[in-house]
Amino acid sequence: MTSWETEVFHHMFPRYVKHLDAHPSDSLLTRMCGVYSIKMSAFGNAQDFLIMENIFPTTPTWGPFDLKGSSLGRSVAYEDRGGDVAMKDLDFIQACEGLEMNQLQREKLILSADQDTQFLLDCQITDYSLLLGGTKSATDGAMVYHIAIIDLFQTYNLQKKLESNFKTFVKRTEEQVISAVNPGVYRSRFMEFLSRVVAPAMADGISDQNAKEGDGHEEDDWIVL
Repeated sequence: MTSWETEVFHHMFPRYVKHLDAHPSDSLLTRMCGVYSIKMSAFGNAQDFLIMENIFPTTPTWGPFDLKGSSLGRSVAYEDRGGDVAMKDLDFIQACEGLEMNQLQREKLILSADQDTQFLLDCQITDYSLLLGGTKSATDGAMVYHIAIIDLFQTYNLQKKLESNFKTFVKRTEEQVISAVNPGVYRSRFMEFLSRVVAPAMADGISDQNAKEGDGHEEDDWIVL
């Protein structure tokens, strides 16, 4: 972590704990275990690092994807894919037409993201990502989605403002395609991408009734928040 990220962590952590206390089972925010500092030698500078919970119980069989709702530079070259490399927004759009879930699952996902991104807006956090991937269920081989919001320490500071202004006014790049935008614009775009692309209404025609009666899956079997 940079010194700035450590400062942001200490500033937001009490509010982060309060938010998770209010939403213990439905928050998508990555679970942070703590920030630790290590010094490699007596004369070296200490380096801070963050320990977080891993959302994937095993290596994802589908994905993973790191999604921001922007398009500029948001793809991974084919030769660079594989291993721990997370693909990006344009790769997700090419890979599928959205997550397969019923309407109740979709509403739960969007509500959780809405609550979490409002919290991040209140903390003036921007440029976060939706991390998602799929693993196969050990019982019946069904796909289980694992989803979290990560990268929670980027505030809209002077550097981000200059980056946004440069790309928007100098390079004439539309605000909707760049990631460096103010927290309010970022949240709106992130939520629009989630509801329109990641979890479109009734993806693949899966109905609430089919999910409850015909396929042997409970409501939350396909998605882990």
